[in-house]
Amino acid sequence: MNASERKIDELGELKLIHLIADILGSLGSKTLPGEDDAVAVAFSDVNDSNLVINNDMLVSTTDVPKQMNLFQAGRKSVVMTASDVIVKGARPKWAVVSLGLPKNLLVDGNYGFAGLIKGLKDGFDEYNIVYLGGDLNESKEIIVSCTIIGVCPKSQKIIPRAGAKVGDSIVITDELGKTGCGFHILLNKADTKVLTTEQKTKFIDSVLKPSTPKDHAIILAEKGWVNASVDSSDGIQKSLFEICKVSKVGAELEFEKLPISDGVREFTSEQKIELEDVLFRAGEEFLHVFIIPSDKIKAAKSFFEGKDYDFYKIGKITADINQISVKNKGGSIKTLDPQLMGYNHFLREEEDSTDRGANRELKEKSTEATQTKKGKKSAKAVQQKKTLINNDMPGYHQYSGACGLTSLLMALKPESRGIDKTLDEIWEYMIPIFGKHGRSSRPYNWQRVLEWLLFQIARNTELQKIMEKEFGSNFHEGMLPVLKYRINDVYSKGFHKKKRNRQQSNKQSKGSPKKQPKNKNPSHNTKNQSETNENSQEETNSKIKKPSEPEIDSGWLMKRVYVWKMDFELELLAFLFGCRFIPWPKTQDGTGAIFFDRIELNKQPSIFHEKMDFMIPYINKGGPVLCCASVHWLAIKEIKQIKNSDSRYLIRYNDPASAREHRRTLNSLASSERFYIFEFDPELLKKNEKIIKELILSV
Repeated sequence: MNASERKIDELGELKLIHLIADILGSLGSKTLPGEDDAVAVAFSDVNDSNLVINNDMLVSTTDVPKQMNLFQAGRKSVVMTASDVIVKGARPKWAVVSLGLPKNLLVDGNYGFAGLIKGLKDGFDEYNIVYLGGDLNESKEIIVSCTIIGVCPKSQKIIPRAGAKVGDSIVITDELGKTGCGFHILLNKADTKVLTTEQKTKFIDSVLKPSTPKDHAIILAEKGWVNASVDSSDGIQKSLFEICKVSKVGAELEFEKLPISDGVREFTSEQKIELEDVLFRAGEEFLHVFIIPSDKIKAAKSFFEGKDYDFYKIGKITADINQISVKNKGGSIKTLDPQLMGYNHFLREEEDSTDRGANRELKEKSTEATQTKKGKKSAKAVQQKKTLINNDMPGYHQYSGACGLTSLLMALKPESRGIDKTLDEIWEYMIPIFGKHGRSSRPYNWQRVLEWLLFQIARNTELQKIMEKEFGSNFHEGMLPVLKYRINDVYSKGFHKKKRNRQQSNKQSKGSPKKQPKNKNPSHNTKNQSETNENSQEETNSKIKKPSEPEIDSGWLMKRVYVWKMDFELELLAFLFGCRFIPWPKTQDGTGAIFFDRIELNKQPSIFHEKMDFMIPYINKGGPVLCCASVHWLAIKEIKQIKNSDSRYLIRYNDPASAREHRRTLNSLASSERFYIFEFDPELLKKNEKIIKELILSV
């Protein structure tokens, strides 16, 4: 066997440790001598310092695109861990690294074990970090757990997140958009004609060779010019939200001041992807976000620009708690959707996560040799590869906040099932509400249709009888009261507020209306809160007129479209279009949804497979199946085993944020992510379409 084909299970742990020592060098004179199980560090040179410690874990299936070799992955692990230490105003000094590695990982080359260790060394050298030691273990995928310890003088303030004040300036340390575009190119194999070679290389390098600023935070902390800070590993929007949440403030960005990297606008336009996504939600950027007092910003800007540092003031802190908004050139202000924070929709290729780099290259060579020997693939094999379940599922872009409505629309497959005609007919009935202000795109119109149908369920007693027959007592005791509460809450904050403002501006108001109760985010089974709003709901229903009448407030309806949908709301809408909710009989939380926790995935395979056996047949029949990924709804297309010999599964899904198909492994899901299963019945669809026309459209 060639040296380049050696695998780590052939060397054993001791030889791998020696290889680490050969690459990283000695541990330094201040550590315990020899190959001890622990490490000791003298603190004589940091007696007057505080320690800042951070641990980050890099996992190959979620953090390492297939184009990234292990040298780059090792270096990235150091960068991402050091970034959180540096942004607090500390200098990284020591590191401890533990590795989980598959036994078939190659030893040599940039795609092997040696490449991983060399990448760690490159990162340590770049940030002047001393490696203290770590641990080695076998795992199914590559895992790098890196802990970095930084120091800063006790006389210097460690920069917190909670410190932003209204009027403070928001500053970042790099251009925006590079990483988001780079991920799009790599993970979607995007072909582009609008980028120069230099621009394309810069975008890709921002993903494969990330960096984080070394000095900004330390200088700002030393001079006392900063109130709060965070690194942008999850995107600017989420990073700012974290600061705003703990500081009890909001943030307003000025679009014209954003340092958008050259080529980003052209590329997003060409690829038909949202500019907002790559600017605010890309993540993995590792630039730093600083909140600087208004009376210090001028001095800070002059200092950094004078020393040729990247330093961009992009906005200010506001009093609107937890609200992140963008002020456009004309002065209009758009609030960013809080449900879309963090760009986590990365494409996962259908491959064994351990078959990376050189392992994959060897695999491809072997495959080529086999094909040459056996001849061309059979037509049957090619056909099987092309056959994909739910391949007729469309990709629709969502309105802000309307991920649930849009995911349901995609999963319903309106064109394939003929539902589009009914949706169009309802939209025609609704046009007087919007007049010339609606978008012409059918998917956007259909999102409004679904929202309007929820309102009809809340007020049409005949429709409520049909729903009660389907959902039982839970409809009147749980679903309907909460639906009315949510509709009334948005209506009272939207329609009444606008009407009151008009009255005040015309000096026709005779008194101040009473305050409406605050939304307490009722749960699926909430009953008491909604009962307290029955009187105001009746008042609401009496004031809202038929959709053909011009006084209906389109702005109010759109406010409801922007509201994230609860599971039962989607169940009601799915039923109207012929899809019955199929609850998991052994539901653990009362919702009927299926979720997978780590214990099931790793130690209770029988429970895991029982759930898969229940869910997959419904997916294979076309579903619909929806997934609530934390606070973002997705439309599931397929779940299948990566290999017949193991328990790992690949999920294909359409994401309304990008209107594209994405893939990820089931193991990468959090236990909070739930699957909702439906079964389509053509006869039920015909029956309910008739009901919609008789009870709603004929009014």
